[in-house]
Amino acid sequence: MTPTATSAPTGVRRVISAWNRFFFFQGPILSLGVFRIVFAFCLFFEVETTRVHSRFAIEGGFHIPYLSFIGQVSEPTYHLLHNLQYPFIVLLGLGLFSRACCGALLLLQGFVYFNDLQNFRNHPYLFLLVLLLLLFSPAANAVSVSAMGRALFKRRSVITALVEQRDSLTCQRLMQIQICLVYLVAGLHKCTPFFFSGKVLAYFLNQSVEHWRPYLDFFFATATADQLQVKLLSPQVQMWPSIMTVVMELGLPFALWHRRTRRWAMILGIFFHLGIGVLMNITTFSAAMIGSYLLFLAPETLPRLARRVIGDHRGETSPPTSRAERRRAMRQRRKEAAAARRREPRRGRRGYT
Repeated sequence: MTPTATSAPTGVRRVISAWNRFFFFQGPILSLGVFRIVFAFCLFFEVETTRVHSRFAIEGGFHIPYLSFIGQVSEPTYHLLHNLQYPFIVLLGLGLFSRACCGALLLLQGFVYFNDLQNFRNHPYLFLLVLLLLLFSPAANAVSVSAMGRALFKRRSVITALVEQRDSLTCQRLMQIQICLVYLVAGLHKCTPFFFSGKVLAYFLNQSVEHWRPYLDFFFATATADQLQVKLLSPQVQMWPSIMTVVMELGLPFALWHRRTRRWAMILGIFFHLGIGVLMNITTFSAAMIGSYLLFLAPETLPRLARRVIGDHRGETSPPTSRAERRRAMRQRRKEAAAARRREPRRGRRGYT
């Protein structure tokens, strides 16, 4: 008896099809290219922050390495490890030798970060993961000097090379998942009665009072600013901001994916991170998280905006505005997809020997 090839159940085929459309979709990579520039800008200023907070890697201090062969370095070597990062970051932002730059930055920053188990900073860890994904991504093919150089060499449109490049969005999807995991894990970690009491936020605001007190002095008189400072540092006042912080961090990972809630999630997230940057002086991480919202835009959004800015409307159709028009457009797309499936040749059901 000859076995016959049986097709997978309809539900399994749909799951596989949705998986492939999500992770292996070929679309515009302009959002990824712009994010590469924003991330390089944040990374440039994060170097000095890491230099200040990672001095455990210098010889003479307490040292518990992740791996036995990682040893401490002299102070000149420690500063050299940080200074060498600047040219690679600039080249990454320009899109020149991006993969080599990501690899070099992973080695330099990874050595400093994993030099001691006492390093509890999570921001470099996120930056290392993003660098790893950029290493395998086609981010350098959009909004880059290399893409412009290839277009000029092949006598093609520079605008097309900078704006309309298309490639696999697999690495972009993985970055989106990583950003959502940052929010989700942070929100779950804060779900404790101690954090909801407001004492944690009050403590950190007290630690960074010199950064946000000038804003009170600018808008209010000294006596009023003193009263507001006392109220802001009270755990009772910080109770509701603590609850809202957890709600934001648990809600953003889901709201950023949905088309109807994405815009409001981005607006709330921008104000959320601006508040963190101003009140707690966590600037580079906040800027990187705001920049990561570019990855959640629909792939055609930035190319369409760029074409409007430069006055090039080729291939652009006006999007449906009303709900009825959107439904008609969706039905038309479904009909076209069904007609395309009917035109495909059917696979034979002949058995194999």
